[in-house]
Amino acid sequence: MFSQIILVGFAGAGKSTIGRKIAARIGWSFIDLDVAIEEYYHMEIPCFFKKYGEENFRMCEHEILKQNLNKQNTVLATGGGTPCFYNNMDLIIESGLTIYIKMSPASLLQRLANSKKIRPFTQGKTPEEIKNYIDATFLERESFYNKAHLHIKGENITMQHLIDNRYLVAPYE
Repeated sequence: MFSQIILVGFAGAGKSTIGRKIAARIGWSFIDLDVAIEEYYHMEIPCFFKKYGEENFRMCEHEILKQNLNKQNTVLATGGGTPCFYNNMDLIIESGLTIYIKMSPASLLQRLANSKKIRPFTQGKTPEEIKNYIDATFLERESFYNKAHLHIKGENITMQHLIDNRYLVAPYE
């Protein structure tokens, strides 16, 4: 039996929103890895990227991830790139039930282009530039996400769908 649920998926897939709902439903704690990083370093992630660069961010993210894995009765929402660096996805899989919140690139573009949350790769970008970023990184990142134990369609998902397992999909879809 798993004592931790870890959500992975592209930025904008809804990991934090879904994670909070799952945690509330089952009475567990919720950890948003991005928030944990911001609290630890007293800096928002876009500022961290700008000041120190992605490589330094990924090293720090790896350390904060390790601190939050294997916590009992928690739901952990990772950042979109978290599984793709160092051996993070292997650590994630070993630590709990891993769920990939899967969305199409078109759905991700719609969410990210209209999001109020500032992300390092969307800051000051046009929808076309965001689309180019998604196109350039989606397939590469999906190879990491696909290692998750379960895959769930992220479009129009509700808590009832999760409970009923209606949104579970095969890893190869």
